[in-house]
Amino acid sequence: MFDFFRRFARSGPRTPLDAALEALSRGDHPRALAALEALLAQPDLERSQRVIALNKRGVLRVGLHDHGAARGDFEAALALDPAYAPAHANLGNLLYEEARYEEAILRYEAAIRADDAYATAYVNVAAAYKRLGRHAQAVGALRKAARLEGRLPLKPSKSR
Repeated sequence: MFDFFRRFARSGPRTPLDAALEALSRGDHPRALAALEALLAQPDLERSQRVIALNKRGVLRVGLHDHGAARGDFEAALALDPAYAPAHANLGNLLYEEARYEEAILRYEAAIRADDAYATAYVNVAAAYKRLGRHAQAVGALRKAARLEGRLPLKPSKSR
């Protein structure tokens, strides 16, 4: 009887993308890369899944220090979905690492335009603003990120 229930209680990956993400979260880069490659080789893969897989493969390649291939993956994701905020932010991160802060800001701002609730983009743009000495803008972006993450009230309190 318990064996019957155990089969349903197993919590393994449900899709090939889930398997890739699970391997990536465990730091199993070879397995994650193989799963993403297999997923991307599927000709009938839904566009939204392809965009996510390309972006995740780019993140994986950044971790493997293959920035050129990572950039290609992020750009390919954006070619399929120009409003995919994580790919814009990831391109911004590559530019930031190259100390190309103005260009990074443009990518982070594109991510924010694509998804104005994407807190990570606000944190990243704040770091780039700070590098350029634009402290007021950095503080504003960090406050917005904190509000989005529920750390600050949406409006300032009237009592002090």
